[in-house]
Amino acid sequence: MFKKIFLQLLIILVLLSGCSIAEENLDVKESVPETAKVVDVQNNEVSKIEESNSLKGNWIPEIPIEKVFLAINFGEDKIENFNIEFQSEMTVFDLLKNSTEQQDILLEIDTYSVGIFVTKIGNKKNGQDNKYWTYYVNDKFANVSADKFKLKVGDRVEWMFGKSKF
Repeated sequence: MFKKIFLQLLIILVLLSGCSIAEENLDVKESVPETAKVVDVQNNEVSKIEESNSLKGNWIPEIPIEKVFLAINFGEDKIENFNIEFQSEMTVFDLLKNSTEQQDILLEIDTYSVGIFVTKIGNKKNGQDNKYWTYYVNDKFANVSADKFKLKVGDRVEWMFGKSKF
């Protein structure tokens, strides 16, 4: 009985101190690797990153980066795709703005009291051939301005230039 209580207290103490326990018969790796793997869940790609000093001794292998997906559909079979690291409080507009800036794609907007209205992406401007920019999140038409729609990890956003489906 005493041995069981002692073991439980020891486990609690170790958990509270942030240390780890390894049984004597387990093969424990002594050294910390110089690189860690980062897995892009969307593409099943694995890349290596250098370990920061803050991680020394606390290495966690294969940390998946939380992402959101963006497709910009210009029509005429031209689609730009992006996997972007998710950030807290990220909106659809943040995603679009960051992606177009990174790829040097022209983005024009108008700002109103109800929010931001995208008027041009690349060389496609609202009204051209009676087509307009609209966006969908997880295949559902969004009925709020892009700067008001907050994203969640794994969301798929598609901006489409065309005649509205509605």
